[in-house]
Amino acid sequence: MDALSDVLRATRLKGGVFLHAEFSDPWCLSSQVSPENCARFLDSASDIIPYHYVLEGRLRVKTKDEPVVVLGPGQVVLLPRNDLHILGGDLSLAPVSGDDVVVPSTDGGLSTIRLGGDGERTRIICGFLGAENLDCNPIVSSLPSVLELAVGQGSGAEWIRSTFAYAADEIAAGRGFGNHSG
Repeated sequence: MDALSDVLRATRLKGGVFLHAEFSDPWCLSSQVSPENCARFLDSASDIIPYHYVLEGRLRVKTKDEPVVVLGPGQVVLLPRNDLHILGGDLSLAPVSGDDVVVPSTDGGLSTIRLGGDGERTRIICGFLGAENLDCNPIVSSLPSVLELAVGQGSGAEWIRSTFAYAADEIAAGRGFGNHSG
């Protein structure tokens, strides 16, 4: 077994999707995900790596120390240090705190955010990877604070796209996650 595999196995990452957001320009939001935000989907984790997957539209993401990243449909951004970050169509606007506009699910499904004006629409799915003591993990520590993933490339690209598309369809149909009968 190689050293990288040993480190990844020891990390014991858990993850999930916890939020569906619909924005329309102009909008700007600040966010920092806490383990409590993901508690329904996560037994325990001291550290969270949030991610945002763009279903539709354009998403701009900025942290204090990194340049703006612009994402389109099918792209993912991870925030390995879980820094406070700004999301928006127009990052020059004063950001609204995500905590102030999130609507928790009443049925165990995904929380939602709807924010913005009458302009171009952006839809995203927000999720997380969680583990204990990620700050001590040499791989995670070496990552930049904002990491854009090229989901459209590689052998798992279609699986990733179809998984998020399925999640979006379930949400749009009002079935969400956690309230299936059967």
